[in-house]
Amino acid sequence: MSQSKKADPRVVIEDAWRSVQAYDAQHSTDRLAQDAPRFVDYAWKRFDPKTVLTVLMSEKPAYKALKPILFSGFCTWVVCPKRIQLRQHGMLLVGIEHMRWAEVLGRAAFAGRDIPNHDLLGDIMGRLRALGQDFYSDFYYPIGGLAQVVRSTTPRNFERSLAHHSKDALAIVWIMQIYDYHAKNLGNKELYWPASGGKGYELVRVLESAQQDKLGINEKASERRWKSLKSSAALIYAASTIVADEGQSLFEAICAGEATFEEHGDHLASWIGRARYAAETILGELTTPEIGQTNAALLPDITPEPTPEPPLSTVEKERIEAAFNRETINKGRREAERRRRLALTLGGA
Repeated sequence: MSQSKKADPRVVIEDAWRSVQAYDAQHSTDRLAQDAPRFVDYAWKRFDPKTVLTVLMSEKPAYKALKPILFSGFCTWVVCPKRIQLRQHGMLLVGIEHMRWAEVLGRAAFAGRDIPNHDLLGDIMGRLRALGQDFYSDFYYPIGGLAQVVRSTTPRNFERSLAHHSKDALAIVWIMQIYDYHAKNLGNKELYWPASGGKGYELVRVLESAQQDKLGINEKASERRWKSLKSSAALIYAASTIVADEGQSLFEAICAGEATFEEHGDHLASWIGRARYAAETILGELTTPEIGQTNAALLPDITPEPTPEPPLSTVEKERIEAAFNRETINKGRREAERRRRLALTLGGA
């Protein structure tokens, strides 16, 4: 009986594992706190953008892949909030890439060593040290492990799908530019009407000749897109105002599936600061302030950062001003009333 126990390979592996655990406990500095929220509860089964942002902007220790994974999910949620599978695919691809890189590092660490099957040992070492145990206990196994990996898409297919489904967000950028211009330049209430929740997409009709090369959308399509994405409108617009790489905006990088925490994480504080400004100062000035309140409720408590002047042409500015000008609107209403009465008179003759 005792010989059988000694021959049990689990005993040898368990002893080695306990030694690894003890070493990891002494030297690992990126373990999650015991009271940290579980990834599957706030970012996988359901997506809580406020909790995700809190973790992204926190200084608390976290395993190396956590913030890159969350950043991918957050960016996809901003422009495609209802595309659950797309968001999950993006996060999974980031996790897979970290596993691949950990394998490379682990194998390199034991390359040339006189150890049988050192690649396997390097793979194990890379998984433990380069990724950390929390990667597996918080992310990999809770989402489904290898079964989830084999169902994942390819990076190229993810980028194509995100580019396709994020097209609606372009309309939000345009509408928010209108609201932003109004907030910055048309505050004189004696001269201009306040901006309303629906005025932005109504202005598509007014501006379509000047903007059609940019978007090629009409008023009806803009209204549908606004209603679908207005909860993340502040974040969408803020991303469009941040220059990330070689003239490309953060918004463009997100829609192309190219936004990563490693390359764009440094813009996060500015992005959220501008989103808070957009929620409070731009959307908050609408006649339907609850839109701004909904956007602001998603954001952590951070100092607002003003957005730059929207890049509108002279013609576009003139049309926006005319659309909100009290005298112009009242004149149009009087003319419409005159025509209505004339039609009634002629009809009764």
